[in-house]
Amino acid sequence: MSAEQKVQNESTRNLLKVFAECERKVRIVYNDKGFFGPRLRSINHLSVGRSKVISSWITILLELLYRLYMKLRSLWQGFWRWLCPKDLEMPSVAGRTDSWLVGRVTFDSREDSNVPIHNMRVMFWRRNWLLQWRKLGEALTDRDGKFEIRFAIRQARAWGVLYRRFEVYQTRYTYKPGPKRQYDYELFKSIKVPGGDLIGMGYNLHEVQLCYWEYRHDSSVPRTLIKDHDRDAPEYYSRGRVDAMDQQIIPIELTKLKHLETLARHPGSLTIEKIQADYPPNLTVCMEKQQPGITRGDEWFGLRLMNGMYAANFVPDDHDPGLYWSYIYGVCDYACNDDYAFPTVKIGSRLND
Repeated sequence: MSAEQKVQNESTRNLLKVFAECERKVRIVYNDKGFFGPRLRSINHLSVGRSKVISSWITILLELLYRLYMKLRSLWQGFWRWLCPKDLEMPSVAGRTDSWLVGRVTFDSREDSNVPIHNMRVMFWRRNWLLQWRKLGEALTDRDGKFEIRFAIRQARAWGVLYRRFEVYQTRYTYKPGPKRQYDYELFKSIKVPGGDLIGMGYNLHEVQLCYWEYRHDSSVPRTLIKDHDRDAPEYYSRGRVDAMDQQIIPIELTKLKHLETLARHPGSLTIEKIQADYPPNLTVCMEKQQPGITRGDEWFGLRLMNGMYAANFVPDDHDPGLYWSYIYGVCDYACNDDYAFPTVKIGSRLND
């Protein structure tokens, strides 16, 4: 190893060390998830209680009991999922498929009630008295939204079956190393099927209407119709992403609200220095305090390109095996004036040996 390579490796180790230290220092942690605590309704809407009832010792005690209840409920639900798993990839219960469950999946709104939803995965399940799940059959909706799930009537009406449930799943994809993508299915709607109705060769669910990615009809551009953001939004962030947003955004929003209230009561009492002191330092400021200039080099720039908020793709050069290109597209084909800069950037990078 040459002297230059040793210097580069030492510089990289020092950079990663400073980065790890500052990442721990500036990490925002917020776990106050009680009933009366601040709630992030959306990115730009923080619900904060202001009633004097919230400061009562009775309310505080009830809040502690509520948090304990929520924690115990979460542990109990996790225990039941572990004890009685529902494996979506399991084969259907063996038996002669001499019956069928049919229906049609459409949108729920009045204007789109006849519009079918195709390629939705539907499944038919049973649950026995031991609370174990068994899949009776599955299918995909066709271009007309219709489905037909073949199943064994004896298995659906067997002794010890607690109830039967028809379920509709939306499909997500997870990309992992390798040529194939992984399918993830998330439950969207479920309907109980009474056992007493399974008396013939087939059972018709008729139209199963879903409030699923419906569009507003009062807008000239496609906009999703959301009647209740907490209940019928067509898609939500994952639990981990929601927790991360709560931890990061709620403390910042609370600090901002405190500043706005201070300015409303005592105009001129806040300075730029006081405002900035209330917010935690960001990663770059922390690293620069520890070692000035550490974030001004190529190594940090490349690290941010690979692992930053907007991670870039690195495309190998066709002629130079050690060269990689990153493309950041700017204004593309949109109309643009001279007031804003949206350049298309092409960045060439080389890996350290």
